[in-house]
Order: sequence, then C-alpha cells, then structure tokens
Amino acid sequence: MLRVIVESPYAAPTPEGVEANVAYARKAMLDSLGRGEAPYASHLLFPQVLDDADADQRKRGIEAGLLWGEAAAITAVYVDRGISTGMLLGVQAAAWRRTIEVRWIEGEIAPMDREFRPNNGPKQVAADFKAFVADVEAEMAETMAWVNRQSRATR
Repeated sequence: MLRVIVESPYAAPTPEGVEANVAYARKAMLDSLGRGEAPYASHLLFPQVLDDADADQRKRGIEAGLLWGEAAAITAVYVDRGISTGMLLGVQAAAWRRTIEVRWIEGEIAPMDREFRPNNGPKQVAADFKAFVADVEAEMAETMAWVNRQSRATR
C-alpha cells in the first residue's frame, strides 16, 4: 500500500458548506482506499481538536499535516469542489518531493486522474497548478461536448 496525502477543500462560508466539504473528503478517502492506498486527510482529523476559525490553531493543524506528508508517496488532490488555499499549500509542499495526482470523482466522466509536474520555480507552483487543473477541465468539457455530439448523431 502506498501512503497518500488527500487534499480536498475543508473551509467554507457556511456550516452547510463545511459539511458538504467533509462529505466530499470522506468520498475521497474511500476512493483512495478503493485504489489500495493508505490515505491520510489531516483536514478530517485536526478540526476535531483544533478550531479552524482560529488562525494560529489552523496554522498548527496545516503544519502538522504537512509534516505527515513527508512520509507519503503521493499527494492526491481531489478538485471536484474547487481548490482551496490549504490545498495549494499541500501542493507546494509536495512539489519536487513526491507524485502529485489530480483526481476527479464526481461528474459525467469521473473518475479521472492526471499527474501534475511543476515546471517552474517554487514561487510558481500554485499558479502552475491552477492553470493545469483549468486546462484539464477544459479538455474534459471538450471531450463531453464531443461525446454528446456523437450520441446525438447516432440517434
């Protein structure tokens, strides 16, 4: 089993949004377990004992999660619900240290994975990652449009 750090959104403007993000993180954990991996999602653990609304406690939780990441072989970034600041910190910490996989588990053509490899220096990792995800999502949209055109043509 490979050790995998799971990155997905946690914080949200409403309690319902946080609940939806927690439910999504649980789906991501199940997806990783289903791949035969040993996932770890610090954002499911530390908010149980730390106050995410307290900047110092949030920082402590993020730092602890990043430290655990040093033992991982893969960082799996689940992006169906967007990319948060905390997720970008995880991507930056993983860059050049381990494989970063971008994963989608919801939607019409999910599951789908793509591997992200940073091209530029450390200051560019977050911007490169956002651009990479946007490019892949545009490719997914083009693929779905093609599939829809083909299905209409065969009716």
